[in-house]
Amino acid sequence: MLLLLVVGDILGAGIYLLLGDVVAEVGGLAWLAFALAFVLAGAAAASYAELVTRHPGAAGTALYADKAFGREWLTFAVGAAVALSAVSTAATTMRAFAGDYLREFVDLPLVPVTVLLATLLGLVAVRGIELSARVNVVMTLIELGGLLVVIVIGGAAISQGDADLDRLSSTSEGFGVGALVAGAALAFFAFLGFEDAVHVSEEVTDVRRTFPRVLLGAVLLTSVVYLAVTVVAVAVVPPDVLSGSGGPLLEVVRRGPGDVALRPFSAVALVAVANTSLFAMVAASRLLFGMARAGQLPRGLGRLGSTGTPVAATVTVAGVATVLTFTAATSALAETAVVLLLAVLVIVNLAAAVLRRRAEQHGFLAPAWVAPVGAVATAAVLVHELVTASATEWLRLGALIGGIATLGVAARLALATAPPITD
Repeated sequence: MLLLLVVGDILGAGIYLLLGDVVAEVGGLAWLAFALAFVLAGAAAASYAELVTRHPGAAGTALYADKAFGREWLTFAVGAAVALSAVSTAATTMRAFAGDYLREFVDLPLVPVTVLLATLLGLVAVRGIELSARVNVVMTLIELGGLLVVIVIGGAAISQGDADLDRLSSTSEGFGVGALVAGAALAFFAFLGFEDAVHVSEEVTDVRRTFPRVLLGAVLLTSVVYLAVTVVAVAVVPPDVLSGSGGPLLEVVRRGPGDVALRPFSAVALVAVANTSLFAMVAASRLLFGMARAGQLPRGLGRLGSTGTPVAATVTVAGVATVLTFTAATSALAETAVVLLLAVLVIVNLAAAVLRRRAEQHGFLAPAWVAPVGAVATAAVLVHELVTASATEWLRLGALIGGIATLGVAARLALATAPPITD
C-alpha cells in the first residue's frame, strides 16, 4: 500500500498536465528534461532513504535538518518550505482540475470547481490515513492505467509508421542550457510527492526495512513510465501542438490509432490530478501538525480531532491551497512548488552527507558520492530558477514565506507562557 501511495502521488498531475510546458521549453528533447529531473529526484530519494532509516518521524525533513545542523531557524525554515511546497502542489493540481480534461465533460468556472474539490479532498484527509491510503490505491491504479493506455496507443502509432521519431532530437526555438534547466525544473514537478512520504513514516510497519525499497522503487518505476510516455507523445504529436495544450496526453489519444474515447481518458486524468491534490494535503497537514507539536507553529495546529487526524492542520492546508489557486496559472504555481522543494532538497542532501559521518553505519546506505553530487546539482537548478523568476513569482514566494514566518513568531511568543504540546 505504501508503494502505491508514493507511486500514486508521483504519477499524478505532473505528467498529465505539464508535459506540454516542458516541450515548450526544450522541444522534442522533453525526454532529456525528464531524465535530468529523475537524476535530481533519485539523489534526493536516496538521501531521504538513509535519513528515514535513522530518524523516522512525522516532522521528516525538519527533523533531519535539526539533527544535522542544530540551527533552530534552519529547522523551522526547512519544515516551512516543505509544507508550502506541498500546499503549492495542491493548489497547482486543484487549479488544473478545472482545465481541459474537465472541459471534455462540462465547462465550469474555476472558483466553484476548486472549492468543491478542496472540500471533498479535505473530508477524505480528515477521515484518516487509512481511508486516504485506500482511496489513493484505487486512484493510483486508474491513473497508471491511463498512462499505460497512452504508451500502448503511442507504441501502436510508432509501429504503424504514424509517428515521427526524428522529433525526439528536435529542439525549441532559442534552445540552450538555460532552456534545458528550465525544462528539467518543470519536469521535476512531475516527481514531487516522493518527499511527502517521509511524513507518514511513523505510520509504516518496519520502516527501516520497508521504506528505502519502496521509495527508491517508486521513483524508478515512475521514471520509466514518464520516459515512455514522453517518447511516444513527442513522436506521435508535433511539439508545437503539445506545447500549446493544457491536456497534452489527450492529443496523443486523439491522434493515435484505436479510436479511444476521449471522455473516459479525461476522467482518468481528472482522477490523477485529484490524487496528487489529496496526498499533498495529507502530507502538508501532517508536517504542520508535527511542527506545531514541537512548538514551532501555533498549538491549535497540533491538536487531533475525534478521527485521530490533525483536523485543524488539514483545514488550514485546504484553505490556503484554495486561495493560492486563484493567484496564478498552473505552470506558475508549479514553479513555486518546485523552487521551494529544490531549496529543501539541497539541505536534505547535505544533511545526509553530514549525518553519515557522525552516525554508526547501519540501515540503508547509498554510495557516498550521491548526497554531495545531488546537493550541487540541485543547488544549480535552484539558482537558475531564482535568477529567472518573475517579479510575480517572487511576490508569491514572499507572501507564503511571510505568512508562515508570522505563525512561527506567534508560536514562539506563546511559548513564553505555555510549553509545547506533550500529550
